Amino acid sequence: MSGMDKYKRFLEWVRLLALFSAVFIAELIIKTLENTTILFMITVVVTGLIAIASMHILELLVTTLFDRAMWLRRFILGESYIEGIWIDQVIDEDLYGIITIQIRGGEISMTGEQFDGSGNITATWEDYLVSYKGNTLRGIYQAPQFRSGAPSEIHGFSTYIFHGAPGKPPNHYSGFFADASAEGRRCQLEGIRITDKAMLAKLSEPVRRHLVLHDLKKMVYNQKPTVTAVK
Repeated sequence: MSGMDKYKRFLEWVRLLALFSAVFIAELIIKTLENTTILFMITVVVTGLIAIASMHILELLVTTLFDRAMWLRRFILGESYIEGIWIDQVIDEDLYGIITIQIRGGEISMTGEQFDGSGNITATWEDYLVSYKGNTLRGIYQAPQFRSGAPSEIHGFSTYIFHGAPGKPPNHYSGFFADASAEGRRCQLEGIRITDKAMLAKLSEPVRRHLVLHDLKKMVYNQKPTVTAVK
């Protein structure tokens, strides 16, 4: 079961709990007014509205809590919890990416910046269509470009396969991205999750990201896992 499937299953249980609660309240009201026909019919209608409202309100509260509480997302998603900031390296190239994965409203969003070895930004992109099944994240991205002095966009697709210890969120991935351009560039990737709090604090300020690239490069070098490249 994928991470988003776990989330949807959790919401189903929430709806079921809300429905049982509404039925219980309805039974109490109906028993109180069972000898008054007119009030009984009114009660049935009102109870139905209460049941519907209860389901929507409880679902809204839970989804809001899910969006705001990282601990809850981590608890529900378990081994499928991939949210956070990651750094990867293009295999055999001096190119690095800082990837941000977020989960909001039950949907996954993914953005990234690519840097060269000197800390210069070479590309930015955003995935606008993401699918996460099992331990594999697939996305279609768009990246702004400047060609002949005019702005344009490059589109492409990417695949990330996440790895980690059993029972724990993944801490590294392997994968690739491929531009759907005339050049058809395709690059293999290896990445790790950034967990150092001081580093995360620096990365929360985009203008400082290039300043910590040197430390991030050492992190990739020291922690780079041995994984099979995605074909």
